[in-house]
Amino acid sequence: MKIAGSRIFLILLILGVLIFILDSKEKINFLVTPISKVFIPFQIATLKVKNDLYQFAQVITNAQNLRRGVSVLEEENATLLAENALLKTTEEENSVLRAQLGIKELANKKLIIAKVIGFSPLATKKYLVIDKGEEEGVAQGDLVIVKNIFIGKIAKSSPKKSLVGLPLDPDSKIPAKTNRGAKGILTGEFQTQLLLKEVLHEETLQEGDLVLTTGEGDLEANLVLGEVKDVFKNEKELFQEAKVKPLLDLSKLETVFILKE
Repeated sequence: MKIAGSRIFLILLILGVLIFILDSKEKINFLVTPISKVFIPFQIATLKVKNDLYQFAQVITNAQNLRRGVSVLEEENATLLAENALLKTTEEENSVLRAQLGIKELANKKLIIAKVIGFSPLATKKYLVIDKGEEEGVAQGDLVIVKNIFIGKIAKSSPKKSLVGLPLDPDSKIPAKTNRGAKGILTGEFQTQLLLKEVLHEETLQEGDLVLTTGEGDLEANLVLGEVKDVFKNEKELFQEAKVKPLLDLSKLETVFILKE
């Protein structure tokens, strides 16, 4: 059946071509009208299919062009967003640096700006991780600050990163004083809170007092350690002590400074 249908189609096609040739020479005018009635539907159908295929091809081409245009716009938009983010970051860093350089007590010190990456995830001690290391001149024992607020000391350093030991560390013992002159030792408790210990009873210790470094040991003087929140005083005890709250939330820190001589 398929072969017979193909033959009929071929015969009709040949007849159509012959009629076109003979008609152009005006040889068979008497046959044109009857035979044309047979071939006109075929020609109309063929033309419709051709037009439909052309329109479909145009739709595909337009869709591809539109997709390419959207892709280019998305790439340009992503590039602009990245450039704006970089510009904003640079402006913020410059602003922070200007504020840091405005601290008169540290005007003659060299500062290395560093970004906070986060906290060390697997260490037994809680360290702050920063993105500057030995390649930038960072060394163990360097002080880490924000303005005149003490953050910690470099505990370990690799070529590109460093770990900052914090006052919350139970092994940390910092000679400290309050803005009223009371002296004691600031220690970490369970890596969650700070206590100002060994403060004599005759010293004045009140909530809201600022706690500062004394300058003893390897620390600069008058760096802020925190604020007194609760005072614990027992007349039977030799010393009084106080809970101290850090001024900055370490989990929200983005930028710090390494203090160099």
